[in-house]
Amino acid sequence: PWRQNCLFTFGSEGRLFLNRQPFDSEMNKYHQLNITAQNSRGVDSVLYNVYVEGPPNTRGSSVDEIPDKAICTFPKNVYDAQIPENLEGRHKLTKVTSDCESNRKPYEYVLWKRIRSIRD
Repeated sequence: PWRQNCLFTFGSEGRLFLNRQPFDSEMNKYHQLNITAQNSRGVDSVLYNVYVEGPPNTRGSSVDEIPDKAICTFPKNVYDAQIPENLEGRHKLTKVTSDCESNRKPYEYVLWKRIRSIRD
């Protein structure tokens, strides 16, 4: 099955494990996991950064901290948008920017709906 190829897996108690030996290209870098829990009462998710350590690479980068070039920062922490009712079609709501755009670093913005779950 496809899960055998995944780098990470969850155990029966919800613990995160390495599922296989990491490839060289997966070592000495952070992996961002979007972990989602869902039940009949709702959905909740969290972004979790996992560092997979390996032998030091030939460029001499540190394995102890995230390189500055890997971090994107947002000039604003809160973005506001107004959504008028009954509009058809697609409409721009807001523009999200980070310093990765101006510094020509690779980036991807992901928007997802977060529903707070009702706790038992």
